[in-house]
Formats: sequence, structure tokens, C-alpha cells
Amino acid sequence: MPHREIKGSVDLAAFVRDFEVQTLREGSAVIKMLVAFLAHDQRSALVECVVVEGHLRQGFFVLLGQRNEVTVGRVHPRSSPEKSPGVKRCIAWVTEQLHRSNPGSEFGNTNLEEVYRAPFEAAGDEDQQER
Repeated sequence: MPHREIKGSVDLAAFVRDFEVQTLREGSAVIKMLVAFLAHDQRSALVECVVVEGHLRQGFFVLLGQRNEVTVGRVHPRSSPEKSPGVKRCIAWVTEQLHRSNPGSEFGNTNLEEVYRAPFEAAGDEDQQER
């Protein structure tokens, strides 16, 4: 199962509160973060995502779950997208956004090394990412 850990203090409530719809375009792939939901206990959040790669369009949720100062981002178990490069890139992008919104956090274990190494373009770069 594709996943990426963030270690340290992570404020999921602030991430969800400040969430904005975002689109990332990379080649022929389009990745969108549509909406975020916070659980009542504030220890998990869902981010609804859509990934379009050619003729393949997949909607799913990225689950951000906290336990013992570690937050893990992965596809929600009830979602069943094909684990395509775009889906893996989406998980890496969501966790990157969460990391950026929580200074002092750092990345932990992951099995997405091949997809997060390429930088995510800055939000102001209209050719790659728009808000």
C-alpha cells in the first residue's frame, strides 16, 4: 500500500481549516485535491482527490491518520483506485502540502521514493499547478 509518513507535531485541524482546492498538471496527468474533512477526534482527516491519466479517471480519498507523533498519508482502505503513478504522486503531493503547513515536521518512512523526488512546482507556476 503506498504511504508516506510525517514525523513531529502536525495540526490536522489547521490543515483542513485552511484547505483550498488545488490542481497539479504534470504532462498529460491531472491531479486534484477537492475537499478535506476532519474526524471528530481530530486525529485523522480525509482529502478527496481525483487523478486523470489519459483515459483513466480515478476518484478516491487520501487518509491522513495520526498516532504517536507520526502522521501517515495513504489511500483510504475503502477506496480502491489502481495504484498508478498518478495516484502515488497524489499521495506524495497531499503529504507534501501537509508537511509545508507544519514547520518543524519531517518526513519518515515511505514506499513512494520514486514519485516524491521530483519537485512539486510552486503554486504560482500557472503551467504546472493552479489553485
